[in-house]
Amino acid sequence: FNLNLEEASSEWTATLVQNSNTLPDGVYLEAKSNALLFVDTVVNSIVRKSGEGLGIELLELAGGRDDGVGITVVSGLVEGSVSENSGLVPGDSIIQMAVVKGTFETEIAKIKTECSDWETMVGKIGSLPPPSAEDEKLMVTVKRLRRKPTVTVNVQTADGQSTKKLQVLAGQNLRRAMLNQGMQLSDKYAKSYLSGEDKLGDCGATGGCGLCKVAVAEGGELLNEPDDDEKSLVDGDNQRLSCRTIVGYGLKEGSISVQLVDPRD
Repeated sequence: FNLNLEEASSEWTATLVQNSNTLPDGVYLEAKSNALLFVDTVVNSIVRKSGEGLGIELLELAGGRDDGVGITVVSGLVEGSVSENSGLVPGDSIIQMAVVKGTFETEIAKIKTECSDWETMVGKIGSLPPPSAEDEKLMVTVKRLRRKPTVTVNVQTADGQSTKKLQVLAGQNLRRAMLNQGMQLSDKYAKSYLSGEDKLGDCGATGGCGLCKVAVAEGGELLNEPDDDEKSLVDGDNQRLSCRTIVGYGLKEGSISVQLVDPRD
């Protein structure tokens, strides 16, 4: 799901965070298209060698400020360098480096480089102490842009007369995804569970009414496992309560085919 260098270069952006309950004040990297992309944090290990550089090629996407704030990404890795097989990929942005030593990875030095321009990042990397022992490693923490995986969900009506194809982001609740895209789940006689002018059957999704059953014909491996409560409300191994079902569980992609089950059956 990784973006390539060109794609990542057009999607990185920096956001100023102040008075947050979760983050210290500062500038942080984010994805512009955060509905379709997510920012992953990855730690890579590099074994340093005395007299050798890291071999990490850097590209500045934004900079030129007096405070050194900018966006710099990895553009390549020098062939044969200590970084070549480190796991770094073009498009990564280095946010931290730490020199560690020994079996317990005792920290010797650390720099923070998130949202730095090229000159500032290179200067900080150069400030790290040179290798002094064979058991030293450089732990490189990067932010990496990744595409959110999607799942195609083919939903057949209970009477089998029509099928609608939905594109759903992995990790979404099946019932909520169907409602958001106009699928009516409860039948018209289940009035106690119908709400709103559109009568889409928004019962609250507690898994208690059993009106949002679907029969899974294909792609069951892309769904989370049902718990005992859900199993007690469905008929057979191929039925699920859509309100208790996660599509693309574990960030899996693929295709799923389900049929709505008439709650009167």
